Amino acid sequence: MKEYLREYDVELETIGPLFIGSGYELNKKEYLFGNDEIKIMDIPRLFSFFEKKGLRNRFESFFLDDVRKDLFRFLRENSIRIDDVSDCIKYRIRQSDTSLERGKPAAVMEFVKDPYGLPYIPGSSIKGMLRTILLASEIALHDNQYVTNKEKIRDSLYRGGNRNTLLRKEAKDIEATAFHKLGRNKEKKDDSVNDVLSGLVISDSQPLNLDDLVLCQRVEYHVDGEEKHLNLLRECIKPGTKIHFKMTIDSLLCPYGKEDIINAIRFFNKNYNEMFRNVFPKFTPGKPDSVYLGGGTGFVSKTVIYPLFGKQNGIDVTVNVFGATKVPRNHKHNLDRQIGVSPHILKMTYYYGKMFHMGECRWRFC
Repeated sequence: MKEYLREYDVELETIGPLFIGSGYELNKKEYLFGNDEIKIMDIPRLFSFFEKKGLRNRFESFFLDDVRKDLFRFLRENSIRIDDVSDCIKYRIRQSDTSLERGKPAAVMEFVKDPYGLPYIPGSSIKGMLRTILLASEIALHDNQYVTNKEKIRDSLYRGGNRNTLLRKEAKDIEATAFHKLGRNKEKKDDSVNDVLSGLVISDSQPLNLDDLVLCQRVEYHVDGEEKHLNLLRECIKPGTKIHFKMTIDSLLCPYGKEDIINAIRFFNKNYNEMFRNVFPKFTPGKPDSVYLGGGTGFVSKTVIYPLFGKQNGIDVTVNVFGATKVPRNHKHNLDRQIGVSPHILKMTYYYGKMFHMGECRWRFC
């Protein structure tokens, strides 16, 4: 390997359940609940099974048109036992501590899988997380460089706008200030060719096993201790799973080394604990080497508002973000200033009766 390329083996160990979505939502006709597990069905095999039973047309009508029934009810109405369709089960996942509201459909979000059907963590997801961590560290180290950026954010929130595009340009400008230092395109600083992180390459993880998946429910934990259990289930990597991938740093392009990354992770955790996590009474502070990866980890773990503005100003800005993006008033973010934290909800779930922060992992260079 060329001397300027530094390669590292990295391990992430899940502390809380980890969700990386495939973008696909399994509907109630594609799975069966029972015996503390969910059975994900192979739909082409199901079609073949019902064709052999002379029920193909009835199954097609159910699958394509009937929005009232789930698969279990369809099987029962056609005198089909679950054991009869056992060969049509693609895989099974343990159902972890779910408490669903009766009468409402449960959405099941699928975990991303490789071409062989095995779960894995895309390198792009890990790099996106690390990018936020390094950006927070840069802001803390060079706070005076971001005065104009903060003013532009406040001005933009005052004007308001589309929730899908609000602060997008301001976020790009902050990243350009922090990372766009290569000078490849001097006329356009925000061009990605100027990004020093183009010299940081993270591979996809090694594939995991289907046995590493557990079904977890989305739970919103309020600062007053109230919990709201939503009818949203996710295929997640269970706690205690070790995930391995490679990181390559081109030192001619990227100024960050192993120690820089470790220090940035420590800073991000310290800031996250002080500004947000410590306010929630049932949660102890995250470990110094904790990172927050994937979906459902929450607003604060995905943004740099608190590193940029500090706690009190950060609360004001976050409340204004919710207001400018027209988050419904019944979410009560207008009370966040009085409560002393914003948002006032921590995204968590349960596993074997224990409460976990979604997506929390420990980062370790091997």
